[in-house]
This record gives sequence, structure tokens and C-alpha cells, in this order.
Amino acid sequence: MKLKVDYFSKWLYVLAALFLCGAVSAQQTITGTVTDAENGDPLIGANILVVGTSSGTVTDIDGKYSLSVPEGSTQLEISYTGFATQVVDINNQSVIDISLSAGAVLDEIVVTGYGTQKSKEVTGSIASVKAEDFNQGNVNDATQLLQGKVGGLVIAKPGSNPNQKFSIRLRGLSTIGANTEPLVVIDGVLGGDLNSIEPQDIASIDVLKDGSAAAIYGTRGASGVILITTKKGEAGQSSVQYTGQVSIETPDRVVDVLTADEYRAFGGGNDLGASTDWFDEIMETGISHIHNLSLSGGTKSTTYRLSGNFRDVQGVARTTGFQRFNLRANVTQRALNDKLVLTANIATSTEDASLGFTEAFRYATIHNPTAPVRFQPSNAEFGRWDGYQQQVLFDYYNPVAIIEQNSWDRETKSLVANIRGDYSLTNDLKVGLFYSSQRRNELDQQYFDKNSFWVGENRNGLAEQVNEENQDQLFRFEVNYDKQFSGLDLRVLAGYEYQDFEYKALGLQGGDFLTDAFQYNNFGAANDFNVGLGNVGSTQATYKLISFFGRVNLNFGDKFFATASLRRDGSSRFGDENKWGLFPAISAGVDLTKAAGISGFDQLKLRAGYGVTGNNVGDSYLALQRFGPTGNFFFNGAFVPSYGPVSNPNPNLQWETKSDFNVGVDFAIMDYKLTGSLEYYNATTKDGIFEFPVPTPPNLFGNTRLNIGEVSNQGIELTVTYNANLGNGNTWQASLTGSRWFTPELVTLSDPETGIEFGGFRDLANLGSPGQNGTPLVRLEEGKPIGQLWGLVIDPDNPVGEDGLWNFVDTDGDGVQDDISDRAVIGNGFPSYNIGFNNNFSFGNLDINVFFRGVFGHDLINTFRAFYEAPGQISAYNILATSADIPDLVDQPQFSSRHVEDASFLRLDNMTIGYSLPTDNLPTGFTKIRLFVTAQNLFTITGYSGVSPEPRLVDEAEQGLRDNADTGASLGALAPGIDRRNTYFTSRIFTFGVNLGF
Repeated sequence: MKLKVDYFSKWLYVLAALFLCGAVSAQQTITGTVTDAENGDPLIGANILVVGTSSGTVTDIDGKYSLSVPEGSTQLEISYTGFATQVVDINNQSVIDISLSAGAVLDEIVVTGYGTQKSKEVTGSIASVKAEDFNQGNVNDATQLLQGKVGGLVIAKPGSNPNQKFSIRLRGLSTIGANTEPLVVIDGVLGGDLNSIEPQDIASIDVLKDGSAAAIYGTRGASGVILITTKKGEAGQSSVQYTGQVSIETPDRVVDVLTADEYRAFGGGNDLGASTDWFDEIMETGISHIHNLSLSGGTKSTTYRLSGNFRDVQGVARTTGFQRFNLRANVTQRALNDKLVLTANIATSTEDASLGFTEAFRYATIHNPTAPVRFQPSNAEFGRWDGYQQQVLFDYYNPVAIIEQNSWDRETKSLVANIRGDYSLTNDLKVGLFYSSQRRNELDQQYFDKNSFWVGENRNGLAEQVNEENQDQLFRFEVNYDKQFSGLDLRVLAGYEYQDFEYKALGLQGGDFLTDAFQYNNFGAANDFNVGLGNVGSTQATYKLISFFGRVNLNFGDKFFATASLRRDGSSRFGDENKWGLFPAISAGVDLTKAAGISGFDQLKLRAGYGVTGNNVGDSYLALQRFGPTGNFFFNGAFVPSYGPVSNPNPNLQWETKSDFNVGVDFAIMDYKLTGSLEYYNATTKDGIFEFPVPTPPNLFGNTRLNIGEVSNQGIELTVTYNANLGNGNTWQASLTGSRWFTPELVTLSDPETGIEFGGFRDLANLGSPGQNGTPLVRLEEGKPIGQLWGLVIDPDNPVGEDGLWNFVDTDGDGVQDDISDRAVIGNGFPSYNIGFNNNFSFGNLDINVFFRGVFGHDLINTFRAFYEAPGQISAYNILATSADIPDLVDQPQFSSRHVEDASFLRLDNMTIGYSLPTDNLPTGFTKIRLFVTAQNLFTITGYSGVSPEPRLVDEAEQGLRDNADTGASLGALAPGIDRRNTYFTSRIFTFGVNLGF
């Protein structure tokens, strides 16, 4: 892994420039008392913040405070949970007393997509998470900020690979072959990349969960929408903030295999004379450091914020990690007596990553523990592999050789820019223009050594390179009309949107190098290209989306609320008669505390909504007949490329649609500082986009992408927040989020109108080699839950038969055990329950956060056990320690219900302790000094024996596996619950950091 010197130099320049801007200023002291406006009682633990800075304090047991504020500060912000936040002018006052009124939770601003609403007005299902509630510690992916924070949102990543993305599922699986992850919108830019945004630049994240909320995004909202709002500058204030942290990451759980001594004692293996812990050889303690610097401020007419971030992350597996440099700037300019507001944002990100090879974990598990890492045998047959390979066996490779001889690097660059202008024609009518451009380049480079027994040897060195470029541009025009009538607040939105996309890729593969020195940097040195064995491929695809959308919001005296929206989307990817889709939504709510006079609650709002969202097809040109290279033929003394059909035309291809009904209740009891919501949803997806086999003839190609099938999905979600006053200015806030997923059901995958029949079921996810190829692990079956794990069933009452072998249940009653017809459902890979329990404690200047996360009801196939929990395997491989419990006559592995485990778990995911120096004791020029330590993955309670009990929402082996390589949809999302042998092991992380304000 390498970081180009010019990137580091740029970072140093930015660091120096921003520090020079942090001017030192004098301070003044302000005192006062914060009370409850209703009864005059002091509010203990209320927050007082100098607007535009990080300088602040909390009130004591008598509601009193004392705060030193920088010279030039103009305002204080006073907040207390359950009360409306106030901003007051300082005006050279030294004593400022404040009375707060209840209602902060209800007046909280929620981002709804193309606009905002107060929390009390929201009628759809929307979850809002502010920066202070994000997960803390060594967070390298913005997705991780939300893990366990939103009911119904599952964010999972097995293992601790720093280069692997999280899988995201909102309210289960709602599609068969289309996009399964939510749409990401960053500051209005649709299709944003979560890796391009620095977590510390985010102010809030809002999640649109149901159809009535997400339908405003039409074709891209079926799997939910994640709206990210970045931090902005404050008028009249200047602030410099720095956060630095160092993380120490150590391996956590590993596979329990035989040690060298246990291997020798077990007998039957090949003793090579050494004692090697292969896990120690491929893993290390990862040391990571992160630095974030921001500058913000402005005047009444101009505000700005600049931030720079550098992170150097090292994984626990050797040769894995990345270095990333991010820059982000935003500026807002007001003009024409504040009628015109211009906002511009630009963000750039550069990342150099060393991806390593997760196969090293697989082969470290099974490699002979008595073999040395390297040795120099007299037999030249083994010496040619640089001494790494001691035995030539099927599917048996030295894990250290894999990571030391070979390399896999990736360079990623992204640039996102947008500009927006809003002009107020009248006090009620405003028009807006928005333009954004996104560009992302990714360069993947691999080299396999000439002496690598694993891959490179048979090609005398092998180099691969893939260069991908994605870019899109978006134009949007909006009209907003806001009018207050007697007893009615009316908001109307109308808009037009145009977005075009372009994808280009170039791939090279060549081998037969004279020396390893060239690696992937000189393909001209690969002799394969001189003899016609090298491969070169390229592709380009474009498409467009055009949309018209509108929304009406009604608020009848804070008693009754209603929202209706409509979006019409057109896509160039569909046939001429089906390019356009219509996506309506409607929702309503009533606050019973005001409409019906129900007492005891500050809010008791019932709401219900219905909406239709959609999914676009994943590839361009599928409605057309396409031809492509299909091989070569010998003609006139030379090989000539041939072309043939690679897809069938389908002019009837259209949008996949999802109909979603949601009903919920929001409640707030301020006397007890208790707020929350409970909701139920039921969704049905029709016209699923799926690759299906078709007869040839009359078709020219064996598969066609069709609109076929139906999936149903439902669940329940609960969110509760409680705020407790512990006395003496100490507070405790507890938040519980929970969800119950009812496993999604494949209602049908047939279409009687076209005569397409699914045949009842389809088997997915091959277990693989050695010895178990052709063993499917998942069954997709009409009228049954998706995610069914499928296999032979061990008799629970009599697991071992009289012959000393496993006793399988004869499920079909034909008198023959362990044949294919005896396979049955032996588990399900989808979780049933998800919970997050967050606790924030404040003891004066000491703050503590403790976050537990649990996932329950999902099963995992432990493929390590399926292959290596067999005594007979020791003649070729190391085996699991639990092999000692296997019957002696079982010498070969055979997948069955024994290898399916309940993977439910409860984990102390995150614990942070921070201490802020008292403002009166800060050095001159500082407004804040906070020291903190964070521990991640402190402990996990689970019965699962594998590496990680996290749900496997996507099967690694099926991800990217297609019925046809050019047009098929990935099947990985339909095969959850498989713990593959290449899983990166888990880790535990301790982070030490500092927050500084100037």
C-alpha cells in the first residue's frame, strides 16, 4: 500500500493554513440560571453553547451556569431534552437567565426529501439521527454511524476487513433481482457514495423507511432512502476544530483448529517437524490514525465551512488497509436583500488501498501446523516455490505465500460538486435551481508472482488491471409555495429532474513475464500478448432518468396532518411502451392530545400511509437485441472473432413496483421525559426483475430479463427514548430501537399470462470443493420464505446409526437415507429481531456512552465445520478441534443440519469515555479540549462457533454469479446465511483521541 507524496504534502499545506486561521481571542464570562417556563423549577444539566463554536457548559443542581465565551461571540444556544431550544443574543450582557418551554422533540426538524418538516407534522415513517447520537470510535465508513440506531435498518459486515463495505437492508428484502440497498442522497445529490464522505463532516442522517415517505424518489426508493446533511458554517462566528485519534486493533475470534502438538497427538497426519500458528503468521496488531481539521464561520450574508481529513488504516490481516484523503468545502451567499440564496458544495476523495487476499484465512485454517513458514528442501520440486509450499495437495496453499508473493491494490478518486440557487419571488413563493456532477474512478491492480503455487506459477507471473469510471450529472428545478391560512399551514412542492449516467471500463490480463519486477505496471512485458493469450476488454454504457414530481403538505392547527405526493419517472433502459412509471403516495396523521383532548401525553399521534415506489433495471440496453463476442473461428488461415446474441429483446421490460402500507403511533410524555414510536408495515413487490431461462428456439439466447414474480414483506418496529435526571447536574439518556422482521416470502415467480413457470423451486449457493461440489445450500421456493437453508437432516434422537455413521432422517419415506430427495429446510439466514440499546451518561465534565447491539433469530451455515470437522481429513489438512467429537468411521465431510447454527448474539458494540476540560481552565485561545477513549466490540454473547455471528445478507460466492455473465442479475441477496471460508476474521479496537476547539 502506498500513498503518493503529493497527497500528503497537500494535507500538510491545508493543516498549516487552517491552523493559521484559528486566531486567538480574548474571552468574557457570562452567568445565569435556566428554568422551566411552566413552573419555574431549575433545569439541571441544560446545555449552553456559544453559537458557532464548541465552547459550552451545563447547568448545575440549582440550574445555574457560568461560561467563558470568546470575544466577538453574539449568541448563546440553550437546549434541554424535552424542551424547545432557544437562541439568545448576548448584547454585552454578563448575566443571562433563560426560561425554556416544553416541545423540543415535537419541533425538531426532520429532512423529508426535497424539503423539511417539524417532527410533529411527519406522517410517514422517518427516522432522524443527529451527530451527537452517531456511533463513535474508529469509524471509517459513514454507514457504520447508523448501525443499531434505526429500527428496521440492519447494517452488517462479517469480520473486520477495512476495505469491505457494509451490507444494508431496510425492512428486510423487498426485491428479487433489483437493487437491495437504500438510495443515498448527500446534500441533495442523488446516488451519493458513502465512502466519499468523511463521517465527521455529517450533521444528521434521516432515513425514509416507508413508501409514503420514499415515493417522492420514485424509481429509486423501493429499498428506502438515506438522506445525509453535512455540517455548515454559522453566521457571525469563526471556529477551528481538530479531532485526532489513534486506534489499536487486535484479532478477536479465530477458528478453533488443532495446534501442532494436538495435531501430532491426534495421529494420522504428516509431521513436518515445526510448530506454526498460521493465524499469527498472517495477522498483526493494526495501528491506525485519523486527523480531521475544519474551519467555519461567516457573516450575515456569507457563511462557509472547510474541512480536511486524512486517515491511515491498518487491518489485522497483513497487507490490508488503506490511506484516504478527503477535502470538503461549502459556502452559502445571500444577496438581493436575502431574496437570493446561493449554496455551493465541493468534495474530493482519494484512496490508496491494499486489499490483500481473504483466502489467506481459509488456508491458514487448514494448513499443516507442523509445517514451517518457509524451508529449503533438497528437492528442487519444492524449492521453486521460494520454499513456501511443502506439500502438493488439492486446494492446499501456504497462506503466508498468498499474502507475501502476490499483491492486490486499488486506487479510488472521486469528485462531487453541486450548486443551488433559491430565489424568493414573494414571501410565499420560491423557485430553485440545482446542478450536481459526480465522477468516480477506480483502478484495480493485481499481480501473482512467477513462483506463486497458488495462482501465478502456471502463467509464469500473471497481471490483471481493471479501470472503471462512473460519472453522472443532475439538473433539478423546484417551485415551493408556503402559505399560512387561518387554521391551516399549506406547503406545495413541484419539480422537474434530469439525470444522465455514463459507465466505462477497461480490463487487461496477461502473463508470462521475464521478471517479477514489472508486476502490473508494464503489460507490454507480458509475453501472453505476443502469442495471442492476453486478454483485453472494454465496455461503455449510458442511460437517462427524467422525472416530474410534486408534494402537498397540510397542517390543520397542529391537530390533523396530511401529505400527498406523486412522481413520474422515465428511464431509457426500458422498452418504448414502458419507459414511464407513476409512483403515488398519501399519508395522514392526527394528534389525539389536541384533536380528542386526551390528557397525560404531550403528543399521541396516530398516522397511516400508503405509497408506491419502484426499482430500475440494473443494466442498460436489456430491452434490445444485443450481440457480442462469443469466441473465435479459423478462417482463411487465421482466427477470426465471432459474434452472437448475448441477450434477447424484451420491449415489455418495465419498472418493478413496491406497494407499501404503514401504520404507526408517535408518543411523547414530557413529564416523564419519554418519547417513542411504534409502527407496523406490510409491503408487496410485483413485476420483479429477474433473469429467467427461456426456450431456444424461438429465442436466440437462453435467458431473458423479465418482469415476473411477487414478494411480500412485513414487520414491526419500536423506538423509545428516556431521559433521566440523576441529580447534581448528572443525566442519563437511554434509547432503545427494536424491530421484528417477518421473513420475506416469495409469493410466486411464475407468470401464467406469458406461460413462464418457475417449476416450484430453485436451488442456489453451491458449497464447493473439496468433495462437495454440487451441494446446494439455499432453496428458493414459491409460497415459502426467502432465505431457506436446505440440506440433509440429522436424526436428533439418534444422530449416529448402528453402522457408526451419521443417521439422516428419511424425510420422503422411500427407505433410502441421505439422497437428494431427503433434503429439507434446516434454517433461515434472515434475522427475526434486531435491537440497539444506547446509553448516554453525563457527570459534569465527564461523558460516557455505552451501546449494545443484538441480532436474533438468524441461522448461519458454518462452512469451516462442513469441510474440516472430519477426522479423516487430517491426512491432507488440519482439522477443527471439534473433530474429536465426530464418530470414528466418519472420514469424509458431508453437509447436513449439524453445520447450521443459531447465530443470535448480543454485543457491547461501543463504549466511549470522554472528559472535557472546564472552560475556565482552558489555555488562552482554546474553546474546547476533550479527551476520549473508545472500545469497539468489547464482548459478544453468542452460541455460534464460527468467526462472526453477524448475518450474512449476501452470499459472497453468489454475489456477481450470473445466469449469463453479461446480463444476469446477482443472486447473492437471495442466498443469505452462509459463512464462507474466506471470511476476514473479527477484531477488537481501542481508540484514543482528542477534540480541540479554537
